[in-house]
Amino acid sequence: MSNKRPTPAAVPSKAFFDTADDCWALGEKDSQGRKIGVWNYWRKDGTHECDEEWGDGTTRLTYRRFHPNGPESQSGTKDLKRDVWMGTMRWTKADTDSVEDRYFPPGPKNARAFEFVYDDRGRVITERLFDKDGARITHGGQPFPAERPASVDENAILTAHNQWRSAVHTLDLDEYLGDYRVWDRNGTLLEQRVYGDDGKMQRLEEYKNGALWMTKVYDGGELTQSFYRTRKGESVLRSSMLYRNEQNDRRETLYDKDGKPLYSVRLEKVTETHERRYYDDVLVFEAKWSAKSRREKHAPDVKYFDGKSVLIDYRSDGKGSGVFTLYRRDGSVEATLNGVAEASLSESGNWDTFLPGFASYESDRKITDVEYVRDAFLIQVDEDRFEEAVAKVVVPRQLKAIEAINWKKSRSADKYAKLDKLLVVMLTSDKNLARRASDAIWSAIEEQDCVFDATYDVALTLTRLAPSLKGKFRQRAMRELAKIVCLPALPDQLPKRYESLEQELRAELALLESYARSHDSASGREVLHVLSLLNEPAVPRERVVDEGASVETRAFSACALAACKGQSKAQRDKAIATLEKAFSTEKDVGVRGVLGVLVAMMRGEAGPRNEAIDALLLQYVVQPARQAELHDAWEPVIRFLGDDIESMLFRAVPEKRRREHIESVIDGLTRRNSLEQVNDLDIIFKTLFDEGEDTKLSPLHRKALHAVADVVDKNVGFVNQGEIFQNHGLPWDSFALRELAKNGRPARARD
Repeated sequence: MSNKRPTPAAVPSKAFFDTADDCWALGEKDSQGRKIGVWNYWRKDGTHECDEEWGDGTTRLTYRRFHPNGPESQSGTKDLKRDVWMGTMRWTKADTDSVEDRYFPPGPKNARAFEFVYDDRGRVITERLFDKDGARITHGGQPFPAERPASVDENAILTAHNQWRSAVHTLDLDEYLGDYRVWDRNGTLLEQRVYGDDGKMQRLEEYKNGALWMTKVYDGGELTQSFYRTRKGESVLRSSMLYRNEQNDRRETLYDKDGKPLYSVRLEKVTETHERRYYDDVLVFEAKWSAKSRREKHAPDVKYFDGKSVLIDYRSDGKGSGVFTLYRRDGSVEATLNGVAEASLSESGNWDTFLPGFASYESDRKITDVEYVRDAFLIQVDEDRFEEAVAKVVVPRQLKAIEAINWKKSRSADKYAKLDKLLVVMLTSDKNLARRASDAIWSAIEEQDCVFDATYDVALTLTRLAPSLKGKFRQRAMRELAKIVCLPALPDQLPKRYESLEQELRAELALLESYARSHDSASGREVLHVLSLLNEPAVPRERVVDEGASVETRAFSACALAACKGQSKAQRDKAIATLEKAFSTEKDVGVRGVLGVLVAMMRGEAGPRNEAIDALLLQYVVQPARQAELHDAWEPVIRFLGDDIESMLFRAVPEKRRREHIESVIDGLTRRNSLEQVNDLDIIFKTLFDEGEDTKLSPLHRKALHAVADVVDKNVGFVNQGEIFQNHGLPWDSFALRELAKNGRPARARD
């Protein structure tokens, strides 16, 4: 303490400057050095900072802090005997900026007062925020609800994320204690935690749609994490993982639909140089390194086991490679894998390469790890043999068009793929090798909806080869060519490459048309799609009315004709007329349904309606069970019309009829899967909510909003649905939707 500075005029002369707290102080202490009675504090500039009432110094402390301009900024009470805060601690903001604002807890901008309420153990049991008018608000700054859901604890707060939260915590928020619960705005439980008196979490429960989904139980150094499925309204175990030894030992148990154990798997890292895998607690894999081999990434001693017998072992040649050997039960050799690259397996930590990834186990798995290992080994043997066969391939004279491409510079998803040799193998008489080659080609030219230079190069090569090929070889080439040309990303990813490909395709137009006319098969329909992309409608127009063509081909031809790329208005009108005429003569109910949908969608709401078509489509809308009649014709045209028949039919009928039957869509919402619900939501919103949340609400509108809110609750955060709400100007929040249904205005959730 020091008085070697001038005392401000507002500070009593008896005050001293407390260097520890950096302020002026005045008060008394008892014989034991405890503060007693009233203490006052002033800032360096002389403004009143705080007063404290200590009483006898052993019972109770009450304090108040003040803004520099006088109003109270903070107050609280402490039980000195137990050294815990009690009652209500309150912070108050001034109307202007203040040095005291640094103590105000985090909250919304419009908060002017903040309260912590303590229990008799000195723990914060709830929080309250108020605006400048003294009205209680949420942590998101919105008016605090007059009522809370019955399922929500009385002390729960409404967070900035529009969730109810009930928790007990310390003043500094460093620790939670006891029960911690979170509900959504509607009062559906989302999360429960239990904390010990030491602030450590003992149990965590997470819920989806009100049902238990996941738990974590902490017991000493062990953690058990379990996942659940809902069956007959009850949560039953789906899987549980026990973590031990700082998570170096993991044991997962999978359960059937009734929650009964099916099997267990275990991954044990015994030491840095010793790993094991188990299936139903029986050892199936072990790898041991010496300290030197681990450090220098040399091969470990590796064995796979079938019970007590060795199933696979590895023998290194000491030069960076070696041999995996598969044994039969009698100890004889069944197969070998030679030339194994040790560095690759060591760098990836993948010496258990024949086992499933440890995170990939599911309850519907039908084979044991031993069976899986054996199958994986033989598959790799087969793969090696295939690669050897490809490596030996020489491009024959009749396929020299393959060599017109510089394949080494042709970028693909697999830089190691030998596409020239794979094309040769794909066009050989061995069906198995041809299929393997086709699969390998596709892995290199298409990945996650992306295409590459090699995609165009393969298509160009097949276009050039097709005219010289005969029989099944031409059919194979045409099928693969058409599949490539129909890739959605092909026209836009490399436009100039696509233009060149399109020119070469047009040069072979006669071949394409001849093939589409003569092949009533999947490959023939693929070529019909190519003609559609080239806006060449002649053959689709012929095939749609060809009574000798299959149901699949007639339906596909109709869609190809309707989808012709870049068609003029005259071409479109001609296509509609062709489809309408085909509808009038078509005998198959499925093809008639497809034709009807196409005509209705192409004409649109503003175009002239065909009463016969509208009547047919409406029958399927009103009688959903009859939609099964359409499946055979619809299945091959899913790429054009989508797989949601019910939704497409509803879109195709006139708006007036949609309004008459929209309630059936609302009633069926909960029976549909999440992707089908996206279509239904779009239909409901287009039909009933053309003005978004400003739509004048009828009882039907309110019913729809409640049904939609239920869907949102079951698919929280499903982005596909969120886009539909945004497009139609409606809140993507179940509570806001129910408020809109109740009050005609939404209560928006804070982002």
